[in-house]
Amino acid sequence: MGTRHLISIYQDGEVKLAQYGQWDGYYGGQGDAIVSFLRAVDLDAFKGQVRKSRMLSREEVRDLWVAAGAEPDAQFVNMEVSKRFKEANPQLFRDSGSDTLAYIMEAEEPLLAPDSTAFAADSLFCEYAYVIDLDTMVFEVYLGFQEEPHEEGRFHGLPRDGDYYPVKIVAKFELADIPSRWISIAEGSPIEAVAAAGMKGIRAAGEEGGLN
Repeated sequence: MGTRHLISIYQDGEVKLAQYGQWDGYYGGQGDAIVSFLRAVDLDAFKGQVRKSRMLSREEVRDLWVAAGAEPDAQFVNMEVSKRFKEANPQLFRDSGSDTLAYIMEAEEPLLAPDSTAFAADSLFCEYAYVIDLDTMVFEVYLGFQEEPHEEGRFHGLPRDGDYYPVKIVAKFELADIPSRWISIAEGSPIEAVAAAGMKGIRAAGEEGGLN
């Protein structure tokens, strides 16, 4: 299903990944796939692999298209060229989604898509966003369709693009302790009640009446 989203990783105060995705961006789609990856992965090993990662420039991506058979200034390519490019660089395609996380773990030198952070500025199109912050060791969940200005989350200060405002944070969880009910928390609980995350955060929210 075409549900557009952004998957980001921050480390050492830098954006290490900010990848646009075209498909299944909702919580039970790419969101759940990201959570499954985080629950299974060795987080220390993942941090090491992310530190080795590098976002390509748009010029470098163009050169990879040329290597796959595209003309240097081509606006469109045929299916054969597209197939060769995707086979060689699956992590650079819009349908890579959360599979990029597994690619980072497997690649000797992970080369990632150019920075698409600006996509979070227009939440009419960016329907969901997910952030893995390896400095604070938290997983942040953002929601689109923001019709009013706000100051919640790391994207709120992006220049407004269109009639909608940047995506808004709706939940935050510790990477090592993402609760099984994370989707229901993101769907309905106030950020103040779940910022602590994990089962501790769920208990606190329940005590405050934030969860049923």
